Formats: sequence, C-alpha cells, structure tokens
Amino acid sequence: MNLYRIFPYDPSAADTDDGGALYVPPPSPSGRIANVGLYRELYFAAQPESAVAEVFGFLLAWYPADFVHAGGRPYAVSSYEFDDASPIFDLNDTAALAKIGIEQPSHVVTKDRNVSQNWARTIFGLGAYHGASWWSYYYPDWTVYGLWDFSSLRHIGSPEILTPSHPAVIIAARTIVRQTHPRAAMPRRRRRS
Repeated sequence: MNLYRIFPYDPSAADTDDGGALYVPPPSPSGRIANVGLYRELYFAAQPESAVAEVFGFLLAWYPADFVHAGGRPYAVSSYEFDDASPIFDLNDTAALAKIGIEQPSHVVTKDRNVSQNWARTIFGLGAYHGASWWSYYYPDWTVYGLWDFSSLRHIGSPEILTPSHPAVIIAARTIVRQTHPRAAMPRRRRRS
C-alpha cells in the first residue's frame, strides 16, 4: 500500500537523518499513539491531502509561512510503500475495537491523548501489529496510520515541498474547508481611534 507523510525536509540529509524522509524524531509524549519508553512512532496517511490535513488542519487559513517548520526547513510530503502483508490493527473494525475494550468509536479519534495512548499501548502489547489505522479527525473517509514497526516501510520518489498551491494542499483545503493564501499574510492594520 502507498502511504504519505509530512515532515520538515532537508534536501541534503540522508533518508534516516534529521530532515530525511525516514527520520524518526526523538520520542514525544504528545503524539496520538505515543508511548515513550515502549516504542517510537511515525504518522502517515493513505492520501497526501489527508497527511496535509492532519498536520495543518488546526489552522483555519494556510499561508506560505505555515509550510515552513519553526527550525526553518520547508515542510514536504513524501511517498512510501508499506508491505500489505504487514499487520495493522484496524480501529474502524467494530470487532477489533471490542478486542481491545473500546466501547465507543469516538474514543479512537478523541483529542484526549491519555485515551488514545492507552489503546495504542494495548495494541502494541498484543505483539502482533506494526501499528494501527483509524479514520481522520478532519474527514472520516480518509485513513491515517500510526506505525511503530518500520521494517516493511520503503521511501519512494522525491519529497515535494508544500506551498499553498501544491495539489495536496488545495484538495485538503477544499475538503476540510480551509482558506489558502499564496502570498504572505497582510500585516494587521491599526484601528483608528
């Protein structure tokens, strides 16, 4: 299967180095499926526009500056191949949810990280899966993935730098109703007193 990921891109970095397409950042306790000390994870989407929405969806309007990481690197979208035979826990399957004790599907995309990290820890503890998939918070027809086993992941193609006019950005903006602005934001004008 093909997967897509957004990351701060350094064209001079090797794939597994900081800025590369296969770089795994240091553990952070804030990720949806993060469980520091158990594993490191990467997040992907089944569509490039879904990957865009997952990273930038919290913003109501997208400007060129939004597609530049705080460290100065441009954000890029990259493509990956993931072996279809690699087991992924499907959180869109009611039988699978029952298997890990989730009674309400809303607990899958909850913003409460304690809840999502707990179900991720349970799935990881089963020892049979490379990660989990669930529907996008921003558009339920999109599928997103959290992987902790990258052994069957292969980077393909070249990363594409994101701008407000990138096709994936345009599709994401139309789908989740966001404004895109190809030019930098206008400075705020002072109100006359």
